[in-house]
Amino acid sequence: FAASGVADHPYSRWYPPNVETDPDPTNGVSTAGYASLAVIANLSRALDRVQRVYGSRTRFPLWDTEFGFITSPPKRSPDPGTHGKVLYVSPSVAAAYDNWAEYISWRNPRLRSFAQYPLYDPVRAARSNDWGGFASGLLTFAGIPKAVYAAWRLPLFLPVTSARRGRSVEVWGCVRPAQYAAVGAGPSAGAAALPAAEIQFAPGTSGAFTTIQTVTLGDLTNCYFDVRVKFPGSGTVRLSYDDPPLDPTLTAGSGQIDSRPVQISLN
Repeated sequence: FAASGVADHPYSRWYPPNVETDPDPTNGVSTAGYASLAVIANLSRALDRVQRVYGSRTRFPLWDTEFGFITSPPKRSPDPGTHGKVLYVSPSVAAAYDNWAEYISWRNPRLRSFAQYPLYDPVRAARSNDWGGFASGLLTFAGIPKAVYAAWRLPLFLPVTSARRGRSVEVWGCVRPAQYAAVGAGPSAGAAALPAAEIQFAPGTSGAFTTIQTVTLGDLTNCYFDVRVKFPGSGTVRLSYDDPPLDPTLTAGSGQIDSRPVQISLN
């Protein structure tokens, strides 16, 4: 086939992004043919088999062109129309799941993109639209940021959040807005325009955040980083980024933005 890739909407519905149940609890149908993120290999294998039938060894890349988690609120959970079979996640859980999903996608060499849909929840929640319709937006219908807004802007994921004291843990993330600031600065800015963010840590449950490590992106086409960090103890980790004054796309004084917080336990 004269194609450069295949698009998929690998929604995980209300499950963690590494989970797909079989059969589908909402309708009893086998999920062997599903292509949600947890089982997107089903799609890869099917495409490869079709190609082999035609004598081709082309392995099409996959493009995620829609993704997100419908949240409650605004939805009612359990969904009253499904006899308790659909359990929408809270905005804070959606934020964690979204970062986890992007990490899974980043690790999959066949997946070339990670998309968010939509920006705003589509309708004001009412009984007539099943309490908000497809409410997987980063902002509510009224424009108020959900927890997933910060998670999308500065993704942060730690695959392991409980470890022995003194051991390093993997910290993965994306400095998504920094790319645009660097590009807007132009080539004359040189190394000063390379995007950078701070991995910060706050001890316990109420300590002040301090910078543990600064990450600098060397490739303006790639927002991602993956590092190992030693933290001094249990507490909260976040990613912090300062909008530089040379970013022409933002208003003055945009200031510091932070990721969602991630709790770690070191024993």
